Amino acid sequence: MAETAKERNLCLKNAISLLSDDVSKALKNIEGRISEYKTTEERENALVDDFTKLSKEERAETILIIPSNEGRLKINKKLQQFPLQNSLTC
Repeated sequence: MAETAKERNLCLKNAISLLSDDVSKALKNIEGRISEYKTTEERENALVDDFTKLSKEERAETILIIPSNEGRLKINKKLQQFPLQNSLTC
């Protein structure tokens, strides 16, 4: 059964709270949930691919954090190329 965004967020929230107590416990909590990419473009494409596969409800609960303005602009442009089913409107 697929893991929901809420379940993933709860796992990450638990990992963050463990960081203040025990770093090794926190890292074990997110083990298998971190992906490493060789290039920025691979990472951006994976992020866009994962986001576009989410349901409307999951997208509404998802925050994309992009550390640079340049990266944010690239991700936004890539997301605009994908018509999202039941897309959110602002």
